[in-house]
Amino acid sequence: MAPTKVFTSSCVYFPNEGPSPGTIVVDLSTGKIVKVERVKAQKGDSSYAVDAEWVDVGDKAIIPGLVDAHVHLNEPGRTSWEGFASGTKAASSGGNTTVVEMPLNSIPPTTTLENFHVKLEAAKDQCWTDIAYWGGVIPGNQADLRPLISAGGQPTVLVFHAELDGPVNGPGKSDPTDYDTFLKSRPESFETDAIKLIVKMLQKYPLLRCHIVHLSAHSAIPIIRHARRELKLPLTVETCFHYLTITSNEIPKGQPQFKCCPPIRGAENQEKLWEALLDGTIDMVVSDHSPCVAELKTGDFMDAWGGISTLGLGLSLLSTAAQKRGIPFERLLTWCSTNTALHAGLADRKGGIAVGKDADLAVWDAGAVFKTQSAAQSSNNSDRDDRDHDEQHYIDHRSRSGRTSPMAGPSSASPTSNGFSDEKRALSPDTRASTVTVAGEPPAYHRSTIPREDVTYTFVRITPSAMVLKSEVTGECVYHISHAVDLWNPFVWITTVRRGGHEDGEIVSEFEMGLARRRARVALRGQDDMLVNVVKKAALWGSLNFQFRKKRALTWTMQKNSTIECHLVSPQTSLAVFAPTIFATNADSTGSLTVTPGGHHREVFDHIITSLLLVERLRQLPDKEAMKNRRTNDALGASWGRLFSWEVDLNTLSLS
Repeated sequence: MAPTKVFTSSCVYFPNEGPSPGTIVVDLSTGKIVKVERVKAQKGDSSYAVDAEWVDVGDKAIIPGLVDAHVHLNEPGRTSWEGFASGTKAASSGGNTTVVEMPLNSIPPTTTLENFHVKLEAAKDQCWTDIAYWGGVIPGNQADLRPLISAGGQPTVLVFHAELDGPVNGPGKSDPTDYDTFLKSRPESFETDAIKLIVKMLQKYPLLRCHIVHLSAHSAIPIIRHARRELKLPLTVETCFHYLTITSNEIPKGQPQFKCCPPIRGAENQEKLWEALLDGTIDMVVSDHSPCVAELKTGDFMDAWGGISTLGLGLSLLSTAAQKRGIPFERLLTWCSTNTALHAGLADRKGGIAVGKDADLAVWDAGAVFKTQSAAQSSNNSDRDDRDHDEQHYIDHRSRSGRTSPMAGPSSASPTSNGFSDEKRALSPDTRASTVTVAGEPPAYHRSTIPREDVTYTFVRITPSAMVLKSEVTGECVYHISHAVDLWNPFVWITTVRRGGHEDGEIVSEFEMGLARRRARVALRGQDDMLVNVVKKAALWGSLNFQFRKKRALTWTMQKNSTIECHLVSPQTSLAVFAPTIFATNADSTGSLTVTPGGHHREVFDHIITSLLLVERLRQLPDKEAMKNRRTNDALGASWGRLFSWEVDLNTLSLS
């Protein structure tokens, strides 16, 4: 039997969920999670291997290892700035189990396949975390792009530093040691002009996902929101820890440790970035860790090197700021682990605690407090300043593929006492860290390509009136579905489908259903129509057609006590198969939806999920004879309630 390790806590953060008791079983021969349970197990429990190694962290939180998708490690060539050993050790101290290394600042940069192999060799036996790589696009390396892409993950994504230099009022006689002098030299228009150009070009090539790195200017947010919501363009966006936790008026005179491009801006700008994160316009948060030697960080903001060092402190800084705003901690894990793993094409292995994924875990001490000024960092050139802030929480332990290492506060433990016990390869990190990801698979919420095999999703209830559609492969929640009674018409229920796993995600569709369904309307992707025009009986017995505003026609073929199948009417192509809960022997079980590769086109998937909810709702509504029955209200509520394990009491007109 393969050796196993069991992690257990009263507080575990599973994908897109709040904290709950949990137990995670890891196969140490593969480093993979083989079992998860939502209970805090006790050592000696007969359901676990007798010789299993146990890690019980009590009330401390077990979280998925973070994936920092934007890190400059600068080796080879500028190792004195930062190197693989120092940088990944600092990353590990902050709960990062994977970093994605940017192509520039090292010598040579990752712009050719030959240079890439030089970097791989330099990283060998040095890395405390797993590491992936971005390839660089520069004038003159067109011939090198295909070999680079072939060496890494496919399909590709084009990543932009979105600033276009334009005319500005120069610093003149302004004091170059004053941060405001530098800030005025990098106005928001640099970012908005660049992003407008990117959106314009993306409209010409809409199948290529593009990504904006280190967004700073809030004035660019409406442009991005329009591109994604109205134009439906595959555009993703990141911002950085420093933009969310530091404001321009806090930066002391003569301390260019805080200089970066784009620059840190004002407090109002910062709040707009938080709002964009919460509504899904910004997808993720990264460090953009870019240190340099101290000589290049003089007191002159105009001449100093631009780059900030936050590797290892990001989650602590972000958590402190989020807590002040009442933002749940699980949202931070989505931004710093789930979505960054998706962005880098690593979602099959990273970004969540789920069976089949790497056992990359961290232990989060929510009650700890440390001072950022005195926090010892493993990074070669961590930024120092005269400010002295109390930051809440830090990483207590971390696990990479199930191998645990204790942390001494915010700094990493030394290799000679790293807690890996008898596992020799963990003492000097293994070459498996050199995972190649030149260009990652786009996130499921902006997927321009499709999987090659069928994917099964389950409907998981998260509240009595809401559920999510969750991938059994990645653990990712692709849709959030909620259900509410119309306050003005208590016999009408409104179902809302949102993208992602949260109630504040982008609305995909919304429809009414109830006794007055002939007057009900359906809204989908920003347009609406009457329900009677959208869903109709098909010629084939037991089938319903779904066609929204004369777009693609879908047919759901159903029979009693069986699964139902969705396919395109023309050409007839199978898209999905749904196994309803209503036929399950366990009333609390969830329905499952298996989607074919053809059903994973973004717009098609939106039509599938919306039509499924409508068709199943119609199929379960009582007929005219049942309407006469005095238990009509119970039947109406129970049908939809049983289907997705919602408990609806229509006699009291409330959701229990």
